[in-house]
Amino acid sequence: MEKTTQRHCNILIIDDDANIYKLIKLNLESEQFQVFYAKNGRQAQTLMAGNNFDLILIDLLMPEIDGLALFRSFKQDLPVNTLIILITAHVLEQPLMTAVEEGVYDIIQKPFTANRLKLTIRNAWNYKLLLDEGLKR
Repeated sequence: MEKTTQRHCNILIIDDDANIYKLIKLNLESEQFQVFYAKNGRQAQTLMAGNNFDLILIDLLMPEIDGLALFRSFKQDLPVNTLIILITAHVLEQPLMTAVEEGVYDIIQKPFTANRLKLTIRNAWNYKLLLDEGLKR
């Protein structure tokens, strides 16, 4: 029987609030997740140039460029199996529905619980692994 090695999930958090990053990292560091942080789109592009991320969490409302515009600018250059999750404190139903139609995997509403965060990330990671397996065939 072939031994399988479990790889880490690389997650990029893009949020102008460093406290959100710290909260997410604190909740995910006991899991098989490696968490990276960018405070804006420019930093995210720099990080993305040298790394492959499995999941990208983007705050919807940020200065300079909002999360939806950032997602749209990234999606053409990202591998099809990179999943995007939006984080928002606002209920903007139409923009969120549009984002899902355009390929956002999920949306996490702030304030979120540790359980909600972990469940969303685990589900996304499992889905990503299935996508990767399907792409290999």
